[in-house]
Amino acid sequence: MALIRKNWKFVSIDIETLGLDPEHCDTIEFGAVLDDLVTPLSKLPRFQTYLTKENDRYRGEIYAMMMNAKIIENIALRTPGFTYMPDDCLDESFSNWLNSHGVIQAVIVGKNFSGFDLKFLQKIGFGKSTRFHRRILDPGSMFYNPLTDNVPPDLKECLKRSGVNKEITHGAVEDAIDVLRCVRYKYSTPTN
Repeated sequence: MALIRKNWKFVSIDIETLGLDPEHCDTIEFGAVLDDLVTPLSKLPRFQTYLTKENDRYRGEIYAMMMNAKIIENIALRTPGFTYMPDDCLDESFSNWLNSHGVIQAVIVGKNFSGFDLKFLQKIGFGKSTRFHRRILDPGSMFYNPLTDNVPPDLKECLKRSGVNKEITHGAVEDAIDVLRCVRYKYSTPTN
């Protein structure tokens, strides 16, 4: 069991995009959940925003637009109860949120964050204000078994191996919480 300092925090980050190529597809949602491995999941600080573009002109692939139809509808209608911000304001806003919770340099945990999410986020300036450690935690690596797996498992399989049988929602905050469920399972902490 790893030694866990009570005040040690990391942030689980997830995004929703309109495709797989950051050069031709936009990010439409950003979600983050700050964790100390002690506080119940339902009480953890959360940051969620839909990302807007000038003139609401988005680029993407049709299957991703279909998969994220509810998010697109919320953005188009500016549905009350959600936060919206221009994508180029995300980095500074998120950095301020982290700082308000006493986090100067974030340790990020996310499913395929460094291989996927970070590339999309860097396209919109993420990392200029937000300071994060260069080492990223990924539950796929935590649950990878070289004796039985050809590749690291996806989030659904990580959840299954954590004893959680559920569908992935493809909502940024909900997926970030699912990542925390996996991490907490590995560290044997309650996930309520």
